[in-house]
Amino acid sequence: IIQSLDQSDMSTSASLNKSNVRAIGGAISAESVQFIDNDNYLVTSIGSNVILSSVQSGEIVKKFQAHSEAITELIVDPKNQSQIYTASGDGKLKLWDVKTARCLVEHDLNEPITKCTIDFHNQIAYVMKGKIVFIRKYNLKTKKMMDGQIKPSKGHFADALCFKLSNDYKWLAVPNHRTVFLYNTISGKTSELTNDHKVSTVAFHPENKFLCIGDSYGRIIRYYCLSKQAQSGKKAPLQVVKLWHAHQVNSLSFTSDSAYLLSGGEEGVIVFWHVDTDDKSFLPRLGAPIQKVTCSSDSTKYAVLLADNSVKVINSFNYNMIQEFSGLTNPKAFASKNARIPIFLTQHPKSGMLVMNSAPGKIQFFNPKKNQKSHEMEVNQRNYISRTDAAYPSPVLVERALFTSNGSTLITVEQQATDPHDFVLGALKFWHADEATPFEYTLNTTVEQAHKARIVDVRVSNSLISSSYKDLVLTFARDKTFKVWSQSETKYEQYISNPDEINKKQKTFWNCEFMSGHRGRTIHDGLFMKYKSKNALAVAFSDAILIWGLGDYEVLGRINLGQENMKFLALDGEQDTMLSITNQGVKKSKLKEDSLRLREFLQIPNILFCSFEPENKLFAVAFNAEGLEVGANVIAIYSFANGMPRFIRKLQRREQITALSFVIIDEQAIVAYSTNNNEIVLVHPDADGKISDVNMEISEPIFDGEDAENGDHLMDHIIGDTEQNSAHNINLILRNHQLRTDDEIIKHFKMQSHILPRLDRLCVSVFDSILPQAKVEEKHEKSATDVAASQSQDEQMKDIEILQEASAKKTPRTEEDYDISELMKTFDHNIFSDLEETK
Repeated sequence: IIQSLDQSDMSTSASLNKSNVRAIGGAISAESVQFIDNDNYLVTSIGSNVILSSVQSGEIVKKFQAHSEAITELIVDPKNQSQIYTASGDGKLKLWDVKTARCLVEHDLNEPITKCTIDFHNQIAYVMKGKIVFIRKYNLKTKKMMDGQIKPSKGHFADALCFKLSNDYKWLAVPNHRTVFLYNTISGKTSELTNDHKVSTVAFHPENKFLCIGDSYGRIIRYYCLSKQAQSGKKAPLQVVKLWHAHQVNSLSFTSDSAYLLSGGEEGVIVFWHVDTDDKSFLPRLGAPIQKVTCSSDSTKYAVLLADNSVKVINSFNYNMIQEFSGLTNPKAFASKNARIPIFLTQHPKSGMLVMNSAPGKIQFFNPKKNQKSHEMEVNQRNYISRTDAAYPSPVLVERALFTSNGSTLITVEQQATDPHDFVLGALKFWHADEATPFEYTLNTTVEQAHKARIVDVRVSNSLISSSYKDLVLTFARDKTFKVWSQSETKYEQYISNPDEINKKQKTFWNCEFMSGHRGRTIHDGLFMKYKSKNALAVAFSDAILIWGLGDYEVLGRINLGQENMKFLALDGEQDTMLSITNQGVKKSKLKEDSLRLREFLQIPNILFCSFEPENKLFAVAFNAEGLEVGANVIAIYSFANGMPRFIRKLQRREQITALSFVIIDEQAIVAYSTNNNEIVLVHPDADGKISDVNMEISEPIFDGEDAENGDHLMDHIIGDTEQNSAHNINLILRNHQLRTDDEIIKHFKMQSHILPRLDRLCVSVFDSILPQAKVEEKHEKSATDVAASQSQDEQMKDIEILQEASAKKTPRTEEDYDISELMKTFDHNIFSDLEETK
């Protein structure tokens, strides 16, 4: 995604202009957590940005964009800790003064750098770049690539996870699947160590006494292979195996005094191994799997990167946490790779914070202006426990969270699947806000097993119904029923100090006031609305949309869908238009008409996400570019009025949309969507975005025929490859105004896009553009379209005779003059044969 990132200091909030597309969040790189400047600062990288934070205050001191693509390595210069090297996918290796955010030296390696480490003594960088799966040496002094390649005896480094240099820069270790490749940087000799399991990490002893490796089985193995005797090859190097971890070892690091080895993995526990005595001590309950442990230069602090995208700085003397730096937590980081975890994205009404699910049992509040996580809220209290065997446990997940319009109530849905038959253990919870602190919510009502099957989604009443009406919550589940929940006051007795004294109080609880379904049909969506001046509820089933009146819950209307399967509902602010998103596209219903019926509006099959903003009459959809039912990689924003796209963009390769929502930032309606890269992208509906290389095998979209409000909102960018699969791609869009020049015609015919106007408008635009017009007297002027639209053959023949007489006049002909014989050739030969016989 083309991102307009704020490169100013983080203390100033970045405003979102109309032309901005801004990505926030992101994952902290495991190779970038480093102490600098006498261990007073911590430097990390997220995406293409370098972030400098104070260890004492926890404030972000400096943030700057170092590259145009994601940073793959961040290396601190040991001779000058205020200077760092950054390598990136843009092919650049840069030296920065991190305090001033000034680039001192730039090296262009011409290909994406995937891994890198630097020998500061000889000024040589060992890099792996592009699709080359071998290691190359780059001279930092001459800025030239050195001859030769470093490669294993067999195969290549396709599975290499990292590079590690020894402290004296004599040895380079590369873990590659079940082997560790050793390279002597002085002699150029190579050797390989074979392990029974996949090697996950390596670390050199600071004094080069041995090489330590960790594997996927949880073992820590010391190889005494660095001495001259071991390198002679006369006998195999001595191995010492240590085992405590139940799962893969993710990190190994030594303290600067060489006394302790620190290891961490999925268990969320740091194990301190005394090198000489092999005694162990532990730092448990860190709350998430450990990705990396970094020791400070004086061994007084440890920086621990966790799977919840946070860095905790630990005091090495008392194991107390000095500081914590929290990023956006990826909910999928705590489950297996193939696990399907639903992601939601909503906004806190009072503070404007973005809210989404976090670690199991938690939701997180994220500040989009400061690009920082504010805090987390425990919906289901639990301690992190790693799995005990190869199978992952089924954690309690917060699958949905939603606020009422004023933020006074938070509704959460937590569920845990217990078997493949979709039987779910979970609860529907209602939380009431604390008046003093807007972020603090107190549990008010818990409904265990609110439905007999998994709850699909939750909807709340909003400004679309009367403001004086009570707050309502709609839940619908896979048991093919929906329920409407409301508040009611209940008297209860509370014992004081003396059991004989009873204090009678009233408290508000939530309960179900209505439950229904429709012929055992699956429920896909629902919304609260005004229909025929009544507060109403619309529920979308698989084959119909039913509208109930609130209060008495009588059926007020019905819209049949036919053979299409319903997915989402959307409503504009004036409540005169409702959109029904089906598996075949978008259909429009005029609610103020006497009979409810659907009209074709926009054909985009298999829309995966949808959100609407009623006040600005906008709706956003996410779908797959190839028309698949999974993997949303195209975001598009449309207007309710005409269905013309205000913004459309295809995501980068392997990037997918996981959640979509409209949010309000600086009193502007912004589209926010989360991605599988642990980012939230903010898009203004009027942002200028180009899209290319999207090949969508879907039918031709249908234009509703209403005039566009503004021609500038029409999309004239490319979707798809015009050379391949042209019969399946989305067809040409023509602007409402007539095309005049040949260049414009050629340009538009080479382009493909997303909306096809009505056939008559298309014909008018095409013929008025590509056919020269005849210069005739005003009283005899007739266009080719008028001739084709004549009611009878007699009228058509008279019109043609008039045009023939006008063209026969002895006036100088120009290129714009029009010969009627050319027009006759363009029409159907049979029609003019009939006209000739009549004449």
